[in-house]
Order: sequence, then C-alpha cells, then structure tokens
Amino acid sequence: MLVACGALASALGFAPSVELYEDSNACIADPIVHMFMFAPFGGHLDAVDQKPCEENWVLTETRTPVDSPLANAFYVAIVLLPGLLVWFRPRLLFALLWSAWALGVTYVMLAATFNLRNLFKHAVHSPLAHAFDAAAATVLVGVTVVVPVGWMIFALVTRTGGAPDELAP
Repeated sequence: MLVACGALASALGFAPSVELYEDSNACIADPIVHMFMFAPFGGHLDAVDQKPCEENWVLTETRTPVDSPLANAFYVAIVLLPGLLVWFRPRLLFALLWSAWALGVTYVMLAATFNLRNLFKHAVHSPLAHAFDAAAATVLVGVTVVVPVGWMIFALVTRTGGAPDELAP
C-alpha cells in the first residue's frame, strides 16, 4: 500500500493542478504599507479619506502541487527505500529506524524547499492536487506512525517467554 501511494504521489506531483491567483490591486500590501506610514516619517495617521481596497484576483499561473516534481519523486523513493530492509528482515529496530529516517528526510526536504514566494497569492487546488496531498500524507503517516506502532503491537503479541509467574493461574 505504501509503495502504491508513493507511486501515486510521485505521478500526481507532475500534474499541473494548482491555480495561483494574485491580487492586481495589491490590497494585501495596503495595510502593511500604512502600518509604516506615520507622521514622523512624512506619512499620515488619518486613513479616513482612503477608500477601501477592493480585491481583484487574477490567474497568474497554473503549476504542479510541488515546486520540483523530480525532487518529489526522488524524495518518495528515498523515504520508501528502507522499507525493503524491513520487508526482507522484519525487525522492530529496523521499523523504528525507518520511521526516524523518514522524519529526518522529510525535515531536510522541507527545509531545502521552503520559500515564501507565494505568500500573498491565493491558491485553488483541483481534485488532483487533493489526491496528491492524500497520497503523500498516507505515505508519511504510514511510515512514521502505522509501521512502528504495528511492529510494536506485533512484537508484544508474538513475544516469547510467557507471562510472569505471579500473574500465572
């Protein structure tokens, strides 16, 4: 299931499914500009004479749900690759290390690709973008939560050694 969701997330990362709109009147900038315009610097404090800004959203671009679809596909492969070790050598330690690996790689990927380029733009996500989000979230939750918890439950249920003597009937 994780491999199928990873393949789906990688494929949907290439689909242009996010529309970005920009306010042509720059209404978001007005409060920021007027916040710094006060009397000592030649500005004014009286904003009563100003008309309220009316937003005019204009489609500026349609893009993929990620900035770099190839980097996303590479990231999914790197996150899922340790799963081969867990599959062929099923050990609780390997499952926990896989979870830690996925969290570390995710942190590095987020830090490397973080930008504020689209901070003041309005994004409209198509159903394909939501499907990408769901597939990517399924991979991350599966690797970081479901696999380690499942392995811990499996280890507790199948452990050898029996019950302690004082609890035995």
